[in-house]
Amino acid sequence: KRIIAFILASVMMLFTLISCDEKKEKEIDLSSFIVAKTEHYEIDGAMYAFFLYDFVGQYAETLMYYGYDPTLRLSEQTSKCTVDEEKTWFEFFAEMADAQIDRYLSACEAAYDAGVELKEEELAEIKNYVAELEADAVKNGYKNLDELLSEYYIEGVTKETFEKCVLLQQLSYSYMNDYSTTFEPTDEDLAKYRDEHPEQFLMINVL
Repeated sequence: KRIIAFILASVMMLFTLISCDEKKEKEIDLSSFIVAKTEHYEIDGAMYAFFLYDFVGQYAETLMYYGYDPTLRLSEQTSKCTVDEEKTWFEFFAEMADAQIDRYLSACEAAYDAGVELKEEELAEIKNYVAELEADAVKNGYKNLDELLSEYYIEGVTKETFEKCVLLQQLSYSYMNDYSTTFEPTDEDLAKYRDEHPEQFLMINVL
């Protein structure tokens, strides 16, 4: 199932007001904005920030060679590693976050339809993981996990945000893992996917 709505204009406005490198008193509750949703699941602004800035953290060091400046807001600088050089780094990372969120929500909806839920041991593992992060945060001088996440990601990403994102990720991973071991696509399935996603096949890689 496809995501019902992506309200990217609203997200861009929010992230223009709050940056990961300029800490200020929180003026906007990101969790009060719904950015994307399906029939049974939704992504609020804080969750979107988690996914987007997770990509920033993963690729920032490499992308500095392409003009990315971590001291500036993502919306204030253009990307030099895309065909469209007018695209901002915010738009660059937002496209990555959109695609990932699309996959997560689609998988979670499929899991819902199939009656797949997280097992008790999976829920316990996530709870213990969050507790360990909280303890490590305090040990390293942070007031709590909220403060650490706010510094690493962006103001508004909290422990609750982190838990919701991890639960969504784990459910999608669990479903896809089960699905991949039982699904055997036919030639017709593969042809249909190719026809519906031509952009994934019509590429040239020049070395």
